[in-house]
Amino acid sequence: MRFKVRHTKLTGVLEIIPEKLSDHRGSLTRLYDRRVFECLNADLNTAQENIFYTGKKNTMRGLHFSLPPWQESKMITAIRGVTQWVSVDLRKSSPTFGAWESVILLGVAHNSLIAGAGFAHGCLSLTNDCELLVKADQFFEDVNSDGIIWDDPTLKVKWELKPGYLLVISEEHCKYPTFEEFLEKHGGKL
Repeated sequence: MRFKVRHTKLTGVLEIIPEKLSDHRGSLTRLYDRRVFECLNADLNTAQENIFYTGKKNTMRGLHFSLPPWQESKMITAIRGVTQWVSVDLRKSSPTFGAWESVILLGVAHNSLIAGAGFAHGCLSLTNDCELLVKADQFFEDVNSDGIIWDDPTLKVKWELKPGYLLVISEEHCKYPTFEEFLEKHGGKL
């Protein structure tokens, strides 16, 4: 089985598109192969696996991140539905610091996004009933996390929102600070 790899403009963020084998019985899609992922420097020593389920279209999560030394490398795989996943580079020494990348994750394709440590992440459900499998190499602790507001005027993320949308978002995520406030608070040192 093969994987197509798309290198994004952000070093440390890859899109992985697995080959799907089908016949009269159904299909097989390999999501992970250590040999392949090691060659890509994208192998995770998984500490946690979570399934994120989102029932309603236009549900926003993030932009969230973990603070040093609890930063997470992640592999996000589409299981069902269509989700826009955004990663923002928060690595101060990176030439793409403050830049973002968007990948559309399709349940029918089971494509994945792999991101190293030092990125903020957010996602928007583009259909009802979305499921994502998220693997992380660190244990998540809420006290070690923070966020940046999803519609930050400096970052200018282009979310796939249609005119007249009704956004579903948590009160906590609505209160996230701006990117400028992140810089003041953390000095951009992730």
